[in-house]
Amino acid sequence: MEARKVLIFDNATMANATYDLGNYSRWGKVGITLEWDSFDKTDAVVSFKIKNNAAQTTWETIPLLQYTIGAATGTETLEHREFANARVAVDIDKGSNTTGELTIWIFQKD
Repeated sequence: MEARKVLIFDNATMANATYDLGNYSRWGKVGITLEWDSFDKTDAVVSFKIKNNAAQTTWETIPLLQYTIGAATGTETLEHREFANARVAVDIDKGSNTTGELTIWIFQKD
C-alpha cells in the first residue's frame, strides 16, 4: 500500500477551500485519512471530491464521504472503493476553529 502525507493545515492561517491532491488514476481504490489535533471548535467539515481530469472545472463530492470534526483531537478515514476518476481533492471548511492542525494523508486501498 502506498501512502503520502500531502497536506498540513494550521487553523490560524488556512482558508476554506478545495485543495487538489493530484492525479491518482492508476489507483483503483483511494483513501484519505484525516488527523487533527488541538481544534477549539467542533464544526469543521472535510469532504472527499473527485473529477475526471485537470481541465474539468467542477469537483464532484462523493456522497457519504464528508466528515464533521466533532472533537478536539482524532482521526478519520474516508474511502472511495470504486475509484475511476483521475483527480482527488479535499474540500475543507474549518468552521469557527482558530487553533489546531489538520494533516491529510492519501493512500491506495487494497
